[in-house]
Amino acid sequence: MFIFILLFLFSLPIFAQEPIIYRDSTDKYELFGKYLQIIEDKNQNLSIEQIASGNLAWKKYEKSLNLQNSVVWAKAKITNLSNKNTDFYVNLAAWDSATLFVFEKNAWKKQQTGYLLNRSQRNGNKMQFLLPIHLEKDSSKTVYFRLLNTSLYRRSPSEIKIAFNSQNDIHQKNYEDSTNKNGFIDNFLSGGIIGICLIMIFYNLILYFAVREKSYLYFVAYLLFLGLYLLQSSPLMFHVFMPESAFFYAVARLWLIALANISRNFFIQVYLQTQIKHKIWHRILNFSTFFIFLNTAIIEFLRIFWQTSFDDLYVIRDAIFGINLGICFLTAWVGYRHSPKANLVFWLALIFPLVAGMFRTFNVRFLLISDQEAFYIWQFGIVICLLIFTFAISNRINLLKAEVAQKAIEQERYERAQEAQKKQLAEEQKAKLEILVSHRTAELQESNEELNQTNEEINLMLEQVNLQKTDIENKNKVILDSIHYAQRIQQAILPTEKTIKQYLPEGFVFYLPKDIVSGDFYWLENIESPEKTIFLAVADCTGHGVSGALMSMLGANILSQIINEQQIYSPELVLHQLDKKIRKQLKQNDNIYNLHDGMDIAFCQICGEKMYFAAAQRPLYILRKGELIEIKGSKNPIGSGSSLYKEKSFTQHEINIEKGDIFYLFSDGFVDQFDETDRKKFGSKKIKDLILSLQNIPLSKQENMVRQAFSSWKGQNKQTDDVILLGFRVR
Repeated sequence: MFIFILLFLFSLPIFAQEPIIYRDSTDKYELFGKYLQIIEDKNQNLSIEQIASGNLAWKKYEKSLNLQNSVVWAKAKITNLSNKNTDFYVNLAAWDSATLFVFEKNAWKKQQTGYLLNRSQRNGNKMQFLLPIHLEKDSSKTVYFRLLNTSLYRRSPSEIKIAFNSQNDIHQKNYEDSTNKNGFIDNFLSGGIIGICLIMIFYNLILYFAVREKSYLYFVAYLLFLGLYLLQSSPLMFHVFMPESAFFYAVARLWLIALANISRNFFIQVYLQTQIKHKIWHRILNFSTFFIFLNTAIIEFLRIFWQTSFDDLYVIRDAIFGINLGICFLTAWVGYRHSPKANLVFWLALIFPLVAGMFRTFNVRFLLISDQEAFYIWQFGIVICLLIFTFAISNRINLLKAEVAQKAIEQERYERAQEAQKKQLAEEQKAKLEILVSHRTAELQESNEELNQTNEEINLMLEQVNLQKTDIENKNKVILDSIHYAQRIQQAILPTEKTIKQYLPEGFVFYLPKDIVSGDFYWLENIESPEKTIFLAVADCTGHGVSGALMSMLGANILSQIINEQQIYSPELVLHQLDKKIRKQLKQNDNIYNLHDGMDIAFCQICGEKMYFAAAQRPLYILRKGELIEIKGSKNPIGSGSSLYKEKSFTQHEINIEKGDIFYLFSDGFVDQFDETDRKKFGSKKIKDLILSLQNIPLSKQENMVRQAFSSWKGQNKQTDDVILLGFRVR
């Protein structure tokens, strides 16, 4: 077995370099600084040509040098004094990236290996980071190394070690590693623990789907992350499962162990029911879980963005994991004290990883044994913990079954006691009810006699009420029949649709009484001499219903007398005569009956191309070329009113009829109608807007538009008053 020593870095430019001399297989070397000279390349921009030029100042290697986050070049001279050609291997396992340069055949031969290089990027022995060097007998070579360790994903080496081994020595060492100590233990522990994790994952998944208990799901997560962490920490991960993922292989371990701890915390909380039984420790575990996640995220941030050394963070991470494991242990201890039978095994399970983890962290600083052996102890503690956890879960199932059985027995006892109590209570209630029923029966008999007497009195009263109801219905029928007859009389007095169409071919009447008969009426008369003249009126009498209908028939009859018998045609004089006759008919001048009834009326005389208009408190609207013209009537009413004993005047207007003019007369029923929601009146402005909106609509269709507008405004509200709106075009 041949051991050759590496060139390490650090200073003193004047020192001569001692060569590594190989004579035969009996030579054993532990090679350090005397064989190495180094140059520190902090800017990482030197090439092999510059390094080998002899223009740079080499330093003697010293262990106190800080080699983190910078490139170190090292050189060593090897002399083969044996009597045969020999192949050597250089061991560079401690470095994230290491490159070997040897000058052969007038060119630099380059080989590389390293922890952060994928399998396909490595040369030589890829599993043990070994690079080959060939040396002829009785010859010497100077070899150069470019070394880099970022310390971002693992602990940085405390010193430079570059071991040289002969080919025979390497073969022997590989055989020993694979069959003895390290290789056998690595393969056995890694494969065994991973196999145990897989078996337990499937077993607990089956339990979860069978029982639907969340603790099994959290335990599966714990097993999964822990198994991945152990797989990632073994050679199997890189060399078998993920040979081209060195970066992930290096980075994943921190998050995997953090997620394993978090899953274990959730498992403990659910298993021990801390949210119900131990609320303080439940909150402490929640805080610990959050702190593990936060600490892992901060470590990743510091390593990636601030390039903080993993050596500085290693102790912090292990301390937090140790504190968390201690909290889990104390939580399990509290659970054990409250329920020893259910939680004894669970508490014992946490002792093994706690002790093993504390020993591993302690060993990092004091190196009682090798890191690999400490890792084996920790793995052994994890295996024991997992096995006990599995036993604890199985034992809990038995305890749950026992609890369920006990609860079933207690429930049965409780139900029997309840049934007996109900039976006794029912008997007591039955006895009380029998006594109460006897008393109530006697009272009911007395009440029945009183009720029978009362019923006889009620029956007599009902007979009287029915007689009165029948009498009222008969009288109401007579009244309604009279009103309907009055309606027919009123409709007979009003101009028919045929008459309207005869004298006003382009015209319509929207007529809607509030009750069966109306206090509003429209009136039309025609004379042929001395020239053809049409008289048209729309009137709104005082009141509505029967009283209004009587006034409307009286007013229509008087208008016909004035035109046909008295032959008075001027609208102004017609209104004077109408006022005079109404007051006379109702004896308002004598004030005998104290009647203040009357009417508002709009009266038109149409003669050729002229229209003469006079009105009592009603307007005339003219729609002319898109403009609405309003001609107001006099403020004096016909008949009653504040001006009963005053001299009344009715102004007469002369209007020249233009082609296309449309005239509108209406009572105040449309304007005074309330809407359904806000109790607002339709108002004069809205009726003007309505008439303007009709200017391009034929008169034959305007009645429907007006009817729809009124119905939409009224909605479900009651009609306020009788309504008339009359529209016509003369020519």
